[in-house]
Amino acid sequence: MAFPINQGDSFSSFTHWWNYDVFLNFRGEDTRNGFTGHLYHDLCDKCIKTFIDNDFQIEEEISEELLKAIRSSKISIIIFSQNYAFSTWCLDKLVEILNCKQNGQLVLPVFYKVDPSEVRKQDGNFKVALTEQEIKFKNNIEKVQRWKATLKEAASLSGWHYEDGILDENALSLQKYNMVEPTWSSSLSTRSNSCLHMGSDKIRSIMWCSPNPITVQLHAKAFKKMENLKFLMVHNVLISKELNYLPNELKLLEWHEYPFSLPSNYCPQQLVVLEMPRSCIRLEKLFMQVHEAIGSLDKLKHWTLSNCKKLQILPSTLRLKSLEDINLCDCVSLEKLPDLGAPNLEELNMKNCENLIEVHEAIGSLDKLKHWTLSNCKKLQILPSTLRLKSLEDINLCDCVSLEKLPDLGAPNLEELNMKNCENLIEVHEAIGSLDKLKRWTLQYCKKLQILPSTLRLKSVEDIHLGGCVSLEKLPGLGAPNLKYLNMFGCENLIEVHEAIGSLDKLKHWTLSYCKKLQILPSTLRLKSLKDINLCDCVSLEKLPDLGAPNLEKLIMENCENLIEVHEAFGSLDKLKWCILRGCKKLQVLPSTLSLKSLEFISLCGCVSLEKFLNIHPEIKCGRLNFGDNNIREWLLSLKYLISGLTQLSLDNCQNVGDSLVSISGYI
Repeated sequence: MAFPINQGDSFSSFTHWWNYDVFLNFRGEDTRNGFTGHLYHDLCDKCIKTFIDNDFQIEEEISEELLKAIRSSKISIIIFSQNYAFSTWCLDKLVEILNCKQNGQLVLPVFYKVDPSEVRKQDGNFKVALTEQEIKFKNNIEKVQRWKATLKEAASLSGWHYEDGILDENALSLQKYNMVEPTWSSSLSTRSNSCLHMGSDKIRSIMWCSPNPITVQLHAKAFKKMENLKFLMVHNVLISKELNYLPNELKLLEWHEYPFSLPSNYCPQQLVVLEMPRSCIRLEKLFMQVHEAIGSLDKLKHWTLSNCKKLQILPSTLRLKSLEDINLCDCVSLEKLPDLGAPNLEELNMKNCENLIEVHEAIGSLDKLKHWTLSNCKKLQILPSTLRLKSLEDINLCDCVSLEKLPDLGAPNLEELNMKNCENLIEVHEAIGSLDKLKRWTLQYCKKLQILPSTLRLKSVEDIHLGGCVSLEKLPGLGAPNLKYLNMFGCENLIEVHEAIGSLDKLKHWTLSYCKKLQILPSTLRLKSLKDINLCDCVSLEKLPDLGAPNLEKLIMENCENLIEVHEAFGSLDKLKWCILRGCKKLQVLPSTLSLKSLEFISLCGCVSLEKFLNIHPEIKCGRLNFGDNNIREWLLSLKYLISGLTQLSLDNCQNVGDSLVSISGYI
């Protein structure tokens, strides 16, 4: 099946700067002998120099030669398939491709028999694959997080959706890359200007790119004879003179860092895509010139103004009924977002609009909006008073440091809510507690947050992050049967954890470190899926109860200075690998017998109140023991079972080891 990329002298001129026109990133076992193989041959037949990796994966790391091939390609095509994320090679190459995108590489995703939302939200096979990667790279979880972020970014790009032999261009608005013959492209060879000066009404598309910024002398009427030009893409090309003419038939206009206003006689009613990031364009002047034509462009689907740092005002009247996404990222001078008149808007990116104060009330009624990013809008204080965002899937309010209250979003389909570093947030609306499709909720470092919804019925939520919410005193009942991750790190004033938390039978990871005022855990705990719990520096906790956690692998209670007793049940956790009780100065009571068959490391360093060491089951083969700085007086003979398999033993400043330990060990 042929791709909508055309032959001609367009791509041959790229090779002056790049080794390859196209780099293919794909999972071999899924598509090598099918879709990808046919695509590769189609591209080669059109004289498009394409790199395909014909070697099967034999190493964990991708080679330097492969990295060079990615970096020296003008375009990367990513073919997402069902098993794509199971391959670390594919994921590592994807990271490099997205890095190259920042330097001007064109990146085009193809969703081969997978839904783009499955990749973006990491559901289905992608969820399974990434869970496996988390297990495989448990000691390098940052790598997996980087893969997740890169997948989300790549899946948010415009791309092709291939399903059962049909390439659906309309669904993902790929008209912007559909180069209609004949196409003219240039890598700024000597003939570039002469071709533009001559012009021709036969030219339909121009892709004018340079790997490095360059300034050219372009005639003001260079495009005068190109009346049928549909697509104009310019990257890293600066012109020294203002243009007097642009064709009115343009459907795609993408010109990065355009230094002037658009020509006064340009009427852009045919535009489907307008991308002018980092440009100095003065929109208010443009709109007056063309009688606010942009505001009534009923065909415009994609509008990018990212990094237009001097942009202060958007048109007062906007009627963009076909608009699907608008990117205002890093428009640091923009103070107000007006009514966009965009009933079909799906994505609104306002990241780093640092001076944004106000969002128009009409934005609250965009019932097709799916993705809304407001991160680092530091002056934003008020969201629309009424929000009915019934299609909203994720909203990012990270670093909105002036926001004091989160209202009812009217978003029954919300899956991700990020409010990290909303330092002045005090209250979350009661309705947020009933978002039964919410999967991830981040409130990390909301330092003034005191009030959560009194009732939380979040039946789909898997991850809640409350780390650094230092004003929070009580965690209410969590009706969250699917919760897996609960992070309450540094909730210094937390006194109470609701009894319902003890029944979260899918909870795997629970962090309560530095909850300095926490005295009591739920009286009944049935945490059958729990793998690790971190109670480090919970200095007010006196007793560790039975967690009802048969699958617990890691217990961290370092510096629990007032801990006196550990429940007897901990002695029978046969999957426990790490037990760290270092610095528990008042600890006196441990389980009478340790039957921890999986134990790898135990630390009782600094447990100065512990006088008797516990009985050891013969099956324990622990590798590392740390008993330094304690006053243990009685060492049972069963200690020999631990010593027999040791690779590391620390007894620093143990005053009472004596001859008994020497006789037990037989080798000291």
